Amino acid sequence: MKKVLVFLCGIVFIVGAISAQATPLRLDYSVTDLGGSLFDYEFKLVLDNNDGSWTVGQAWRCLVFGDAKSSPTPLINFVGDPSDLPVGSWTYYTATIGYHNGPTFGPVPDFWTPTGIGDFLNWSGTSTADLAQGLLLFSTFSGTGVSADFEVANRVSSAPVPEPATMLLLGSGLIGLAGFRRKFKKA
Repeated sequence: MKKVLVFLCGIVFIVGAISAQATPLRLDYSVTDLGGSLFDYEFKLVLDNNDGSWTVGQAWRCLVFGDAKSSPTPLINFVGDPSDLPVGSWTYYTATIGYHNGPTFGPVPDFWTPTGIGDFLNWSGTSTADLAQGLLLFSTFSGTGVSADFEVANRVSSAPVPEPATMLLLGSGLIGLAGFRRKFKKA
């Protein structure tokens, strides 16, 4: 009897772990160091249907990115660019929706309803946190109340902003090459 109970608990755990990770959406992000402990974030939410669960007409009523369970978001001091919000569907931005804490897009009045695999939404903003791969979580809530909680977002790249001294060095090198070429042509 004890072995059967352990087996059933194992099955419940595995099924729970699989269902908790089931989402046809993927959140990619890149981070650029702007200097002065400020980082620019570029986000792309993609319907890739990687789990095969998407159905035509499925809609999402909100997205929490930089999510954390009942604790402050790791995406601290995030400021979104209002001119860059996903157009149409999610028209407001808030910091929390209770149990989920983090920057949140919500529906006023419509849900986001992708029309096909590959549909995506882009937005950007800044934060004083540089979150490495595995540290940025997101949660989605569908129009039917189905949620995908605390999924790991995919960090796709990081691009440091060139320092002014680097740009000055590059510029003077190019001017030097142009002068050398001009001198070489005269000879």
